[in-house]
Amino acid sequence: MAVAVVFAMSVLSLTEPGQYIWFGFLGACLAAGLVYGVASFGREGATPVKLALAGAAATGLLVSLTDTMLLTDSQTYDQFRFWQVGALDGRDMDVLVQALPFIVVGGLLALCLGPRLNGLALGDDIARGLGQRVAVARLLGAVSVVLLCGAATAIAGPIGFVGLAVPHAVRMITGPDHRWLLPYSALLAPVLLLVADVIGRVVPQPEPGRHPRRRPARPQPGLPLRRPPDRHEGGPRRRRGRALRRRHRVAGGRGVRTAFHGDSGPGVRHPDGRPARPAPRRRPAPPLTHTTPLPTATRTAPPVTRTESTGRPSMSAHFPSLGRRGLRRLATGTLAVALLGALSACGSSDDSADSAGDATAKASGVSGASGAFPAKVDTKFGTVTVESRPKRVVALGWGDAETALALGVQPVGQSDWLAFGGDGVGPWAKDLYDKSPEKIGTLEPEYEKIAALKPDLILDVKSSGDQTRYDTLSKIAPTVGVPEGGDQYKTGWKKQTTMVAQALGLADEGEELIAETEKKFTAATKEHPEFKGKTITVGSRSSAGWGAYVHGTDRVDFVEQLGFENNPVVEAEAGEGFSVTVSEENLNMLDADLVVMAPIGIEASKISDDKLYRAVPAVKDGRSVVFDAANISQAFATNTVLSIGYALDEVVPLFAEALK
Repeated sequence: MAVAVVFAMSVLSLTEPGQYIWFGFLGACLAAGLVYGVASFGREGATPVKLALAGAAATGLLVSLTDTMLLTDSQTYDQFRFWQVGALDGRDMDVLVQALPFIVVGGLLALCLGPRLNGLALGDDIARGLGQRVAVARLLGAVSVVLLCGAATAIAGPIGFVGLAVPHAVRMITGPDHRWLLPYSALLAPVLLLVADVIGRVVPQPEPGRHPRRRPARPQPGLPLRRPPDRHEGGPRRRRGRALRRRHRVAGGRGVRTAFHGDSGPGVRHPDGRPARPAPRRRPAPPLTHTTPLPTATRTAPPVTRTESTGRPSMSAHFPSLGRRGLRRLATGTLAVALLGALSACGSSDDSADSAGDATAKASGVSGASGAFPAKVDTKFGTVTVESRPKRVVALGWGDAETALALGVQPVGQSDWLAFGGDGVGPWAKDLYDKSPEKIGTLEPEYEKIAALKPDLILDVKSSGDQTRYDTLSKIAPTVGVPEGGDQYKTGWKKQTTMVAQALGLADEGEELIAETEKKFTAATKEHPEFKGKTITVGSRSSAGWGAYVHGTDRVDFVEQLGFENNPVVEAEAGEGFSVTVSEENLNMLDADLVVMAPIGIEASKISDDKLYRAVPAVKDGRSVVFDAANISQAFATNTVLSIGYALDEVVPLFAEALK
């Protein structure tokens, strides 16, 4: 099934569950047909052992094909990892409506197959003796499995397979009768999945890098390491083994005769003349209300125990002390307790989450009173609604984490764009985290790591504005993406602060931060009026070459607020990106009243000592600044409400000195 889903993601570029659900069904059908077809070779047909071996071989083949497609497309790999984790949330009614017909047909078919499955559980020979068509029963069962598993997995991913443990637990209550086993499993399996999902969201995760220590088991004094088997002595194991062995009934003469150990007379034979296999002794069974006689036939089967009033199999055979009424009460009570437990778990999880979030907010100094919820934030992708005050925020955009920290909110995960290390923020934001956040990738974030953090809000305000990235993040939690016109990291610090503050319900606090930062710029421009009207080139050099930044980016916005004007030659070459490439033979393009360069991944001397760079007229005249301190360059590049004050203190004196 995964092969078909990956094919839909990679080749056809499908992203929504409602789009590749059909490929999920197709993959399930192909996998089932492949396994059954391979296992059917040979005289014995598709035996359980051959089915298991064929399934293992088919799994290896399909996994290899899946990995081949994923390794050639990193974007599909990220999307597939998110689908492979599975989720119950983020599935709207459109997806359910598409899968509902298959679920209904598969469920009804499974319920109708209950009697046939009872016969198949006794073996093919006995099922044929009861008049069943084994091949037809197997085919219908396979169709039901494909419909149900294909629909569930295509909607929610492999997480639905948690319910496979339910039939084994239900069998302890209802016995092996599939007419009761299937409906009870259909009720209890989703309850188990819901409870497991709630517990997984409520139970706190261990700190990264710390794992609970496991103490090896030690033998207790006075106790044997292993209980010796009692194969040759009577006892509970011996008696239990006798009770669980099957009785072999053989037809002979006028009626039906049961063969036991010790009853080894030569006349006990099957109707076809083969000697009967001796069967184990067992304790006398409780008296049967009614035993259906079997006519003389080529093959025989065990008698079916039925009650006179309902005709249903007597469950008291499995629990003789409870009786039929007691079993019904036990099963009904178990179902009621499970449902009430699920509902109470959901309610308590919400209450505990709210209380935990309130405690976190108080510790961070956030009151949340300035913003009303639901909060609405306009983005390039539409209006994002935040229903309640976020408690687990993941900040992925450039400077989004620092903006949240300035508002008193500590993200549980963030991207470290400038490789600060530590908490992923600069020295101007030192010690603002009580607990270090989880580090997330920048250009290619690890979606499964983000999902594991269980965020209720994702900030991606200053990023590339890629549609696929936004769609994938939105499936995890409400995501505040780039604003209109903010593609390629062209979101200014004011707009970034406003959007983050709105999403966090702290609009008033955001306005106060903007006003305080504006005062700092105003003070700097008053102190240095010589900046006004001067042209400036803000560029960088990396191992890939030279470049200059264009209007709308952080670095250019910073100098423009000081009164500078960006180099018109650079602006003439501007495209959709945040910078333009400058070739070495055309470095004179950088010439302006002031040239400011920053090294990226290289030493500052690679810029200042370059002969072609030193030949630029502004550099010859000494009107250039090369950032040789990492903190200054990073503060200038980050351009958030936290870093701007640090950058003004460090950068403005350098600009003034170069223009003298």
